[in-house]
Amino acid sequence: MRLLERFTDANQAQALSDALEVAGIENDLRSGSDGHAVWVIDDMSMEEASGIARDFVGSASDAHADSAAERLRIRAEEIRARRDERSMPVRVAAAPGTSAVGSAPAGQLTLGLILVSVAVAILSELGDLHSGIVRALLVVPISPEGFYSPGVDWSEPWRVLTPMFIHFGLLHLVFNMLWLYRLGNQIENLQGPLGLAALVVWTQIPGAVVQLELSGPLFGGMSGVVYGLFGYTWMQARYAAGGYSLSDQDTLWIMGWFVLCATGLVGHIANAQHAIGLVSGLAAGMPAYLAFRRSSARLKFEEGSWADLNIRGFDRFRRLYFEPYVPLWFMGLAAAVLWIG
Repeated sequence: MRLLERFTDANQAQALSDALEVAGIENDLRSGSDGHAVWVIDDMSMEEASGIARDFVGSASDAHADSAAERLRIRAEEIRARRDERSMPVRVAAAPGTSAVGSAPAGQLTLGLILVSVAVAILSELGDLHSGIVRALLVVPISPEGFYSPGVDWSEPWRVLTPMFIHFGLLHLVFNMLWLYRLGNQIENLQGPLGLAALVVWTQIPGAVVQLELSGPLFGGMSGVVYGLFGYTWMQARYAAGGYSLSDQDTLWIMGWFVLCATGLVGHIANAQHAIGLVSGLAAGMPAYLAFRRSSARLKFEEGSWADLNIRGFDRFRRLYFEPYVPLWFMGLAAAVLWIG
């Protein structure tokens, strides 16, 4: 999310917001002591939005403000029509979660987590349960006969972290490492290695404890952490102005996998770790969401506004009742996965 334009006049800010809506550019109008600001939600729409804003700033000084706003809306309609005619190619990433933002310098902690995971995978022959290294990393010790003590053994507290390095199969490893590289780099470059380390601990420990209680100690993988990093990154990209970026395609991809895993169609999955990790990451990003909600003017659907008069049906429902509360919908989905599992 990026700031497009700031105004002292609420009506001017609303007119620009309406023009962006006509062009199909999702935006939000936020008011505060420093005026009325129009924010563009999707960074990929920023160039097009900037062009509309430039025309608006030029026309807003027109003595006939209503006719200037109407000309701007007509131009926005033309932009949307041209865009619909163009059949724009889908942006395909080289691999899930490896879009251009992932080109930031690789963080040392991120690389360290990846290297340890790969080393454990090689030494354990991709999670062979008879491997000594797997047994050393499981959340609780297991006897040769398969017995273990219920609950976390806090005399070995590191065990609540070490299961994240165990991966059962090549696909399991590759999937998690691609997402860890994509998300971990963003967080480490913007929050530093300590910030990333705190998020890894915050998202791994509660998931490991709950998963142990639900299914026993035979689980592992970085996916609980990955879903936690996703939740945090999504909140920052959507509701803060801190340089984070996460495309809608990435969001659909990872949340689609979340739901697919919960169905059981892809085998035995540590769904509790996925769900608890996601909720933990969303909770870590909640301050950005709450600040956004407090500062958002929400003028779009005021009576008589362009949005109030023109947006109807499912699109109106989506903008009024779904999009403003997506973090809560995500948390509700995670709760449903925990309840089912």
